[in-house]
This record gives sequence, structure tokens and C-alpha cells, in this order.
Amino acid sequence: MQQPGKTFFLIPLAGAAVLLASLPVQAATFHCRTSPLAGIATAIPAQSTISTEFVDVEGTTLNIAVAENGCIQVEVSFQASTIDPYAGHLRVLVDDVAIAPAAVTFHTSASRPDNRTATFVRPSDAGGVRTIKLQFASAEGFSVTISKVVVIVRHAAEIM
Repeated sequence: MQQPGKTFFLIPLAGAAVLLASLPVQAATFHCRTSPLAGIATAIPAQSTISTEFVDVEGTTLNIAVAENGCIQVEVSFQASTIDPYAGHLRVLVDDVAIAPAAVTFHTSASRPDNRTATFVRPSDAGGVRTIKLQFASAEGFSVTISKVVVIVRHAAEIM
């Protein structure tokens, strides 16, 4: 779904789909070329926070080399649980700067873990070694737990 200057991120969830948010991006449309795996990180044990400020997901920091004007794509799969009806947020940082979308918001039903996936993209990069980091936060200060996190990073020398 597109509107000028915005991209909508649609994430399928167990046979349904959730429209996350419309966020301004650098271009109305962009796609990373399919590229080889640049890095993978996992954080299996559960991690919880009540902080409304973003905190690092331990075990998910990666350093990758990116070509000049390269595109970075970060795919995140995880289990999450929040206290119903409260929400949690997840974001990806590249060198301590959030990439698109700036954050995804998730809710879970019945305060039990649900599976989630999200894709984050940085369409153009100056090139060099980049630090990729995953963070999460509580939307309202109630407990948010994530576990079984898998972060897959890909990069391409150009965007389509």
C-alpha cells in the first residue's frame, strides 16, 4: 500500500494481517536486490522490560561491511508477550540510528507469547563497517517479554 512519500508496512500474523503504520521514508518505493546473507544473530532466552525507553536485546548486535550506496535489510523473527491490552515496540538501529520503519508496535492476546516477524530497511548507506542492533521497549510501562529472536541481515550494493 503506498501514498506519496510514505510506505505502509504490512505484516502477516497467523492468517491475518496487521497494518503497522505509515511512516515517512526517503523514497516512496524501494527494494533491496536479493543479496547473500551478511550476518545472523540469535537470542533464545526470554528478555523482559518495563522500560518505556528502548533497551538492547542482548545477543543481537552484528557488525557487517556495507558497500557504498548499499541497501541494508534486516529481518527479525521473535516471540513476544505483553500484558493484554498493552503494547511493546521493536526497532533496529544501524550505528545507533533507527532505520525504517522507525519502530513496530505489537500486542499479544491473553498475555501469552505470539510469533511475530518484521522487516526493516535502510535504502542507502555511505558504506563501511556498520553495527546493527535490535532494541525493544514497553509502550505503557507494563511488562514486555521477547524470546526466540532471530535477526537476519542482508545487504546489496544497490537498490532497485
